[in-house]
Amino acid sequence: MIKRIIKKLLIGKRDKVSAEAALHKDAYLGDWSDYKAIKQNAIFTIGVGRSGTHFMAKLLGEDSKINAFHLDDIKDAVGDAFLFYSEYYGLPVDNFGFLASRNHLIESSKSQGKLYFESNPYISFSVDSLKSEFDGKFIYMYRNPLNVVNSHVNKGWYSQIPGQRDFSSALGYQYYMRQSNHFFGRITPKTRDEFDRWKALTQVGRVAWKWNMMNEGILERLAPLDENDYWKVYLDDFDYSRYKEIHDFVGGETLLTEEGFDGIRASKPGKGIITRKVSDWSALEMKEFEEETLPARTKLGLV
Repeated sequence: MIKRIIKKLLIGKRDKVSAEAALHKDAYLGDWSDYKAIKQNAIFTIGVGRSGTHFMAKLLGEDSKINAFHLDDIKDAVGDAFLFYSEYYGLPVDNFGFLASRNHLIESSKSQGKLYFESNPYISFSVDSLKSEFDGKFIYMYRNPLNVVNSHVNKGWYSQIPGQRDFSSALGYQYYMRQSNHFFGRITPKTRDEFDRWKALTQVGRVAWKWNMMNEGILERLAPLDENDYWKVYLDDFDYSRYKEIHDFVGGETLLTEEGFDGIRASKPGKGIITRKVSDWSALEMKEFEEETLPARTKLGLV
């Protein structure tokens, strides 16, 4: 019985690795002298996780002209999470490997006569390089922060506090983390004073800090762009008419019917399991949430 279970797990792992390899199998160019960035109409959806990235990928993936990828489809979560981590800490890391991987996917989409669309929270701090390399355009998804923070709390974000001694360096790997991408994605304050303040917060407060930091970082990176290069989409107000505008911005051909749109919206792609509701929060947790998220909520008109 145990042998069968282990064999099944190993086969599943092998199949997953094979799927990842198949997606990127032609991306290696040897000495890279033949590399040329594809200036196609590539669209990237960014934003804090749990804010509608699954939903947007599912919607636009219904158009046969659009190759729509969510983070889960690209299957390199560790690489993308490390990219996010290095961007946040300002590490001297060459991001050409990331750009070459996306160039391969864009080129593959172009060869199929399709547009490339990627929906991925981990690339939210890579706006500059995606814009300069591919002339990319962006859809910035955001959502009622109460629901986003509560969803992350239910998924266990910051239920444990990482250990750090040297704050002149980036946070070192924490071996209790279940998956590497979890470590790289769950960044913490950079200074000792801010870290000490953060770790004294409740789990809700710590997640709220991350929501605020990430949204402020995205807004800062979008600010230099031309207003025609990105759209801000508030998920809670996203209706069929707004979908049609986004579909036109992306450059799709075949619109969903309103009934089809409503069906996908009702299915809630990527929805997590919620066992603790916002109504279960303590007064302290709500206070910390309001204080930690206020700067970004103000900038987003959510106050």
